[in-house]
Amino acid sequence: SSSEMAKVLTVGIKTIPIPEYTPGKDKGVKGKVLFERCKVSKNRNRAVALMLVIDCSRSMASSGSQNFATAKQGAMKCVAAMSERDYVGIISFSTAAQVESSLLLATDENKQEMNRAISNLQIGSGTYYTEALRLAHEELLKSDAPVKHIIFLSDGQPSDNYQFYDEAERIVDDDITVSTIGLGFYSYALPEIADICGGRYYYAANAEDLPDVPEIPDDPEEFRKMRESGNE
Repeated sequence: SSSEMAKVLTVGIKTIPIPEYTPGKDKGVKGKVLFERCKVSKNRNRAVALMLVIDCSRSMASSGSQNFATAKQGAMKCVAAMSERDYVGIISFSTAAQVESSLLLATDENKQEMNRAISNLQIGSGTYYTEALRLAHEELLKSDAPVKHIIFLSDGQPSDNYQFYDEAERIVDDDITVSTIGLGFYSYALPEIADICGGRYYYAANAEDLPDVPEIPDDPEEFRKMRESGNE
C-alpha cells in the first residue's frame, strides 16, 4: 500500500524503515506516494534523456568518507546502463551548480567522455539543491526525448532550506521525473523530492548498495496526471 511504501526505502535488495513522511502544507506537496502505480521497466521501449546530478560538497569527502567515490561509481553505473538511443548529461553542485557534460547520445565513445567528466569532479563547499535541480530541469527542456529523468545523488541536508520544493514542483509539471540516492546519510529532503517527482528513493551505505540499473518511469505524463487527480 502507499502507506507501507512510504515507510521503507530500497537498499540493494533489502528494505529498511525510514521516518513517516507527512507532506507539509507550505511545501506545495499533497497526497501520498504514487510512484508504485507508475509503469517502471528496465526493458524500456522509448528513448530517455537522463541528467545525473552529483553532490560535490565538502562532506562528500570528509575524513573517512567514501561517499564521493560511491557517487562517482553510481553515476558511472547509470551511464553504463543507458542504450545508444538514450542521452545522458552530468551536473555537479556544491554552493553553485554547473554542467559538466551536456546531454550526449550514450554511444560507447560518448560514455568514455562522460566517465572522464565524472572522474574529474572536484570537491566544493555547500549543499545547495535548488540551483542543481533548476539547471537539470533547464537542460532536459532542451531535449526532444519522450522520457526525461533526473538522478540526484547527495549525502547531506540541503543548505537552501525549502526553495528546492518549488523547483521540484516545476520539474514534475514539465513531465520530468526525479529519483534520488542518499549516500551514507539520511536526508529528509531526498525521499520527498522523489515522492513529488514520481521517482525512486535509494539509500546507499556503500557502492555495493547502488542500483545496477536505474528504474525510470516509462510515462512521466501519466504520473503527473495521477498526481493531479489525487490532489483534487
